[in-house]
Amino acid sequence: MIKGKYHWNYIDNKDFVYNKEIEHPEIIQRLLYNRGVIGKENIQRFLNPTTLQFYDPYLLNDMDKAVTRILQAVNTRDKVVVYGDYDVDGITSTSILYLYLKKLGANVDYYIPNRLEEGYGINKNALDILKGNGTTLIITVDTGIAALEQVEYAKTMDIEMIITDHHECQENMPNAFAVINPKRPDSTYPFCDLAGVGVTFKLIHALSIKVGNVEDIWEYLDIVSIGTVADIVSLTSENRVIAKFGFERVKVTTNIGLKALLKEVGYKDTNITSGFIGFILAPRLNAAGRIGDAKKCVNLFVTEDETEASFIAKELEKNNQDRQKLEAQIFNEVIECIQKDDGHSKSKVIVLAKEGWHHGVIGIVASKIVDKFYKPTILLNIEDGKATGSARSIAGFSIFECLGSGKEFLDKYGGHQMAAGLSLDMNNFQSFKKQIEFYADANISREMLIPKLKIEGELKDKDITINFIKNIEKLEPYGMGNSQPNFSFCGEIENFKLLGKESNHLKLKIRQNNVIMDAMMFNSSEYFEKLDNEMDIIIAGNLQINEWNGNITPQIMVKDIKNEECKLYDIYNMFKNTEHLKLDEISFCKIKNLVSDVEELNISRTDCALVYKYFQNKSKEGKVTENIDNIIKILSLNIFKILVIMDVFKEMKLARVNIPEHNVIEFEVLNSEKIDLTKSELLTRLNNWLKELKS
Repeated sequence: MIKGKYHWNYIDNKDFVYNKEIEHPEIIQRLLYNRGVIGKENIQRFLNPTTLQFYDPYLLNDMDKAVTRILQAVNTRDKVVVYGDYDVDGITSTSILYLYLKKLGANVDYYIPNRLEEGYGINKNALDILKGNGTTLIITVDTGIAALEQVEYAKTMDIEMIITDHHECQENMPNAFAVINPKRPDSTYPFCDLAGVGVTFKLIHALSIKVGNVEDIWEYLDIVSIGTVADIVSLTSENRVIAKFGFERVKVTTNIGLKALLKEVGYKDTNITSGFIGFILAPRLNAAGRIGDAKKCVNLFVTEDETEASFIAKELEKNNQDRQKLEAQIFNEVIECIQKDDGHSKSKVIVLAKEGWHHGVIGIVASKIVDKFYKPTILLNIEDGKATGSARSIAGFSIFECLGSGKEFLDKYGGHQMAAGLSLDMNNFQSFKKQIEFYADANISREMLIPKLKIEGELKDKDITINFIKNIEKLEPYGMGNSQPNFSFCGEIENFKLLGKESNHLKLKIRQNNVIMDAMMFNSSEYFEKLDNEMDIIIAGNLQINEWNGNITPQIMVKDIKNEECKLYDIYNMFKNTEHLKLDEISFCKIKNLVSDVEELNISRTDCALVYKYFQNKSKEGKVTENIDNIIKILSLNIFKILVIMDVFKEMKLARVNIPEHNVIEFEVLNSEKIDLTKSELLTRLNNWLKELKS
């Protein structure tokens, strides 16, 4: 049985009604309905956003104070420093504010801390340096919301600070001249999911309103969109406007540095997508801050020298290659640590610390460990008795709140729901780890540890056309809050092979009726030995137009793959998970999407007797362990029936049953007397299920 990596959640849109008066086709209306975009006006705003959809920047707390102080500094030629973070969000934030203030005639400079030497956020040594340079006003971008002590220290040197940030606020906010953050507890701003560069852009917008040059600020949207996508914030509301207009500007950018970077990565006048930003541009910009100096990225965006821009772009490419090697090395070491410790298999969170793990890379490695094991992960580098590192999370679990539960053991921490940074003394590590494991155990259910894949419909061969895919592409740009739609597709394998230098990508041709569909699944060589020609499978993924040698064809980019038997395993899980629900609370349309014949789920007394006799004969000497696939072949019963029958045997105390792995059953007979199966509550509930499905 090919079980797949994900639990598939079919979207229940049974209440959707196609509106013929709206010009967009049914598939677009249905997908937008799934995203909560309903009605002609809302659909128009979503598909064709305008800059008029930007909210008034003065709705942000302290914005008026900040604008007044900044313009005062511009007029008096006070030394202003933009203090940013070393990731892409911070780099882009620093760049656009520096460029805009320069345009206003400000006496402005910028400062990005060195990740390895200074660490995250504002530090006192940096403040000393800036004081020595004559700085009187610091504007932070993408950082500062946790800098309470540093703000007070700056005051002792007569430096005023304006904080702009988007990270979660802790119990107290810094007592700065102004604090601009849509996540402030007292904020009434309509959209709280801006990236740091989005908040910075709101400051620029507010300044431009006062100065009277609003039309000039749209030129920064190319850089703003890069920082927004790189920080993986929700691409809805204002962020969608930023991405939509920003991507268009990237294609025709006048920024010398961005043009050089696009040339270095081989960009060829194609559409800009979130994937291109997230997987091509962002890693190269991040690489400088991870293993080098992030200042070079700001230099890239603010330079007016094409030669310098080209040189920096090539440096970033080299930094990225070095980063990839470091990342692979640390990833393998983390896997080795996990495999050596049996405790990790039982824990709901991974917490590891080791010397020599490059601080600039462990955040990416933590993300990859989450992808592999689907558990919140905290990785720390140990140096001179201190541990510094990064945390990444899974859906539904706030790693920021998790760290907060153990803040007594931390020197500092900050971040948001899905990602955070932290540092602590190694003397506190074991106590911290114990607290994190305790918090995770109390707040993460077993179901949360199963990755979910949202499926927005089942495709038939006639559906998949170039025009159909082009209609779906109207939903771009994709991102959090507007993910690329995934669909399921059933068929028979015509042929399959491995591709790539390391033979790690799977290419499939799948037949449905008389149509053969191309499908590609990256990094999936483990499936190769499990597949056979003519095998019935079901895949889930998104649609793409493939252009090769002048041919244009539809293609499915596969996220997950299961065989037909596994659909019944999914139905079994639904049956188990709805145990305490009334029939009218259950979404039966999801089940109907998975089963072609309801009779496949019907369990007779004969079925139960067949399974019982099989195990009774096998277990004359006590407990027996059997492979489920063998049982399926020998008894000609499907996985759904076998698993439900096991539950019935446990319910009726006929046997002791344990399923330690998804493909193995441990069985021990407890009672050989005849029993009345009509008294089984499970079978009664199943019969009610089947009646509902048939209706």
